[in-house]
Amino acid sequence: MNKRWLAILLLVGCLWGNLGFAIWQPATVPLAPVHWSPQVQWITSAQPSYRFYTRHTFYGPETVQAAWVRISADNDFVFNINGRQSVIRENGALNSPKGLTYRRKVPLQDFSDTLPYAAETGLNYALASSPDWKISVYLDLTNYVRPGKNVIAIEVMKGDPNPRIAIEGQVLPETDVTPIDLSTGATPWQVSTLAENRSAVRWFHLEFDDSQWPEAVPLGPVYETTYTRLSQRLFDRPVQGSWIATAGPWLYQTWQVPRRATRSLLRYAAVGEPAVFINGRLVDTQPFTQGKQLRMFDVTAYVKPGKNKVAVHLAQPVDNSWTRDTGEEPPSIFVDAWAESKQGDVPVPQPSESGWIRDIPNPALSVFVDAWAESSQGHVLSAIQTDGSWRGGDDWSGAHRIVPSPTVLVRQVMSQEFIHHFLGYPFLQCTGWYVSHQLLWWGLGCGLSISLAWGLGRLWLHRQENALAVGADLLLPSLVFLLGAVLLKHRHGEGMWAIWLEQSGGNLNWLLGSLLVLLLTLISWDCPRWQRYGLISGASVMGLGLLFSQSLSPGSIFLILGGLAAVVKWQLLARLEQLSCRLLAALETGPQWQRSAALGGILLLGFGLRVYRLTKENLDSDENTSYDATRGILRTGAPLATSGIWYTRGPIFHYLLALWLRLVGDSVFNARFFSVIIGTATLLLMFYITQRVTGRVWIALVVTLILALNPWEIWYSRFIRFYQMVQFTTLLTMWAFIRGFIDDQGRRHQYVFFVALAATLLIQEVSLTSTPGFLLGYLCFGPRFRWHRDWRLWLNTFMVMAIFAYDIIFFKIKCLTPWTALSSSTTSYLSPHLLDVTGFLACFFVGPNRLEILYTMFFFIGFVYFLRQQAGLVLFLFSFVCLNLLVLTLLTYQIAERYAYGVYPLFVMLAIYSAIAITQELIKTLRQGFPHWPVGVLVGLCLTLLLTSNLELGRIVHSYSQAMGRRNTAIFEYIRDHRQAGDVVISPTPSFGPVTIGPVDYFLMGTWFLDATYWRNGRLLDRWGGGVVVTNVDQLERVLETSQRVWVHIDDARQSRLSAQILEYVQTVGKPVYDSFGTSLRLWDPADGWLPHTPEQGKDLGAY
Repeated sequence: MNKRWLAILLLVGCLWGNLGFAIWQPATVPLAPVHWSPQVQWITSAQPSYRFYTRHTFYGPETVQAAWVRISADNDFVFNINGRQSVIRENGALNSPKGLTYRRKVPLQDFSDTLPYAAETGLNYALASSPDWKISVYLDLTNYVRPGKNVIAIEVMKGDPNPRIAIEGQVLPETDVTPIDLSTGATPWQVSTLAENRSAVRWFHLEFDDSQWPEAVPLGPVYETTYTRLSQRLFDRPVQGSWIATAGPWLYQTWQVPRRATRSLLRYAAVGEPAVFINGRLVDTQPFTQGKQLRMFDVTAYVKPGKNKVAVHLAQPVDNSWTRDTGEEPPSIFVDAWAESKQGDVPVPQPSESGWIRDIPNPALSVFVDAWAESSQGHVLSAIQTDGSWRGGDDWSGAHRIVPSPTVLVRQVMSQEFIHHFLGYPFLQCTGWYVSHQLLWWGLGCGLSISLAWGLGRLWLHRQENALAVGADLLLPSLVFLLGAVLLKHRHGEGMWAIWLEQSGGNLNWLLGSLLVLLLTLISWDCPRWQRYGLISGASVMGLGLLFSQSLSPGSIFLILGGLAAVVKWQLLARLEQLSCRLLAALETGPQWQRSAALGGILLLGFGLRVYRLTKENLDSDENTSYDATRGILRTGAPLATSGIWYTRGPIFHYLLALWLRLVGDSVFNARFFSVIIGTATLLLMFYITQRVTGRVWIALVVTLILALNPWEIWYSRFIRFYQMVQFTTLLTMWAFIRGFIDDQGRRHQYVFFVALAATLLIQEVSLTSTPGFLLGYLCFGPRFRWHRDWRLWLNTFMVMAIFAYDIIFFKIKCLTPWTALSSSTTSYLSPHLLDVTGFLACFFVGPNRLEILYTMFFFIGFVYFLRQQAGLVLFLFSFVCLNLLVLTLLTYQIAERYAYGVYPLFVMLAIYSAIAITQELIKTLRQGFPHWPVGVLVGLCLTLLLTSNLELGRIVHSYSQAMGRRNTAIFEYIRDHRQAGDVVISPTPSFGPVTIGPVDYFLMGTWFLDATYWRNGRLLDRWGGGVVVTNVDQLERVLETSQRVWVHIDDARQSRLSAQILEYVQTVGKPVYDSFGTSLRLWDPADGWLPHTPEQGKDLGAY
């Protein structure tokens, strides 16, 4: 018997159970809008720049109750205070394809508790940076503020020349005086577009004189909505209560929380081994603490309206001698809690029931607790803290009649003694409770779905037999809706959409949406008129309820209104389905010009996206390498780099590019246009491959359109490197293999296969990993080998391998130079290993910002589907992609997604084909139960919306106006325009020099870069321009002493490779002259009269 109905009911039940449990007991802190003060304004610099530096000076009191700031920076920032560098930072713009708040160095201030995938992808996608400013950042400054002068210094950077920042904050003195305002717009902030320094005093140091800096330009109040998961009260509410002690192991207190409280928080500090409980559930425990950390939790899920019990257990020390030997205080704890109203009001703390009792024989344990409950507007409604009303003893539950122990005051709590740590929801501390209740809700959900299905089948439709099966068919559209919601939430779990998906009330909207889909399903079912009118009324009421929900976005409101309109005008969807069927039929059987016109439009769109603003981005390091080698071919006929060494990688690409530049002229635009042509030709080739594999023209057009809009394809189609060409030749090899060995179209296609395979191997040597896939295809589809008939195949194979071997040997002789040191970068990149077996898989199947997650899901589900269908050719392509990734994982040391770029279009094609095939099966199933329902157009629209949202078209469009790569070319163009005779240049990335200014004089190498050097005449030089390698401060000082003027290039992406001493040296030498996105330039002139001084530790003049 077919048990499909059981699977449907169980899946719906589990999804409903998940939503119900998440609504009842949220497992994460939801996002909430930030309420900015009307006085706070965005500020920026008067001069347009990709980066600016701003400072604010204020004078702190003797003692501080609380000090905090809230920051929204568009888009990256580094926060410094009183000379302490990088207190918090966010620098995700240098890898713009990554998700929201990528590389934010602030714990638990992301937009969700979801851990990002460990996909180490690079800047290889045409995606603009995520708007990180939408997630505001809080910082507690209580421990940083000192009496007297204080300075906050912030660096702000963005891919557009209009960065901005909004700051709100205060310093609350201990005395009852006016708080010190730190907000932008309300207080003066100085700004500069250069990272200036006065000798060794840098721009963020306390002693720096910023009197010559102009004031920041205000841009207006913060009207945009920003979000946070934190409560402002965690920072602006001074700690309440005192350290208290008791003779027993337990301390407890009753906490009254009003019903209108929407959020409850607790913070505590302890000396000893504490365990904090609320209503018998563990909040936090620590093995040992010295009371320096103020641990803060959101305990909303632990607190109920009315009476709650807060208890703290401190383990009795085995040996008390440590307090006498170390002079530390005895084990103690501080607790502070409160409840807020929707308006953010905090009532007067509950009065103590008794005074302090000081005469305790053995005050071995003590505690400090502070907790409160808030409203949705952040106003505090109720609060408790450790005071005389707390009780101690050997038991806290009240089950045993034990006389409570009195409490004793240890000392008053001081705000500046703590380091604040917000730890979010403490669910991990009670895993057993969480799992048991999750299972309970799954059971309730499954029970509800089975009961509802039986009731609909037996009572509503009056089916005596198979009532559950009929009811399950009615729930199938709701299941599709819920699965689509799960996919949407997971796909955008690291991106912009997650801001809406993670807000409070989102789970309730999904649950009500599934019930709305159920009502619409019942309306479409054959039923009496009175029932249909009742269902329409119910669906309208539920739809309007969702419409006026505060958490819905305008797009969701539009979808709901469109759905309700479709209910009223059902014929519109039916006509749309008929129109789509006629359109697809015309593409398949209509005149050839229709198919050609559709394909031509897609190719024109792809070409336009690839050629538009082609020179907007500065050249990448790899682009400079290939462009320099190509210019060497134009000069000498050999791929000779400026340094004088041969660059023999990708000879076919570089010689064809040189021929192209000889014909059309040598320029960056023309060099990139060569890749544009190849990228557009790749789209055409993929159309023919997809048409052959699927047998459908319209599927081939859909795949071609998605590849035309794909950000990875767009990026490398605008790139001076051989990756786009190797993808084209890989696909050409696959097409020739299918035609020559699977379709058996003759030896001409087989010869094309071998020529294309040889070209692929010569363009990029790592493409050798694709050969096992072709061998597998020949064993599965090729005819039985006979020597007298097929000797040409082995001869061609031998010739291809011989050419490849010659290329590798030539590369080792002419391109590789003697090793300068032993490291992982000096060994072959193609060698068997098991160092990281998930690196390539994560990069390829996940991508940046989960870009490939949907494709991956459809890819593997389709693999199983076509395996059941026994589709031989499709299964071969699945195996080819997987085998190529497997061989890359096992043979390639360097993990980079670009090595799998050649098979990426096949992966996308198989994923889209699988999605369409599975959708068609789903449509067939739904039409059996809903013959009069326009199933095809509804399911098709859902799939279209899902795939369209996956492309993130908004970020693709914005990428054409935003700098994504570091603007190093602009730095070297500035050097070229201002360089004088006798000047020398030092750079950590000398590959940018040869194309713009010629060889760089000195290469500031750092670490992990040993494959970039070579020996010549006893000197260690860089392989791009022949610059002398500099690795320490002594060599830098020698360069300054022997040079007239020195240009020092600082690349933000290379700072991690430099030691702290060298980095500090180059950031203070000379004066700043140019600053751009991800890079800056300094000029040292002896006339400035100052040279950085380093402690004398002997001389290190480098390698000899």
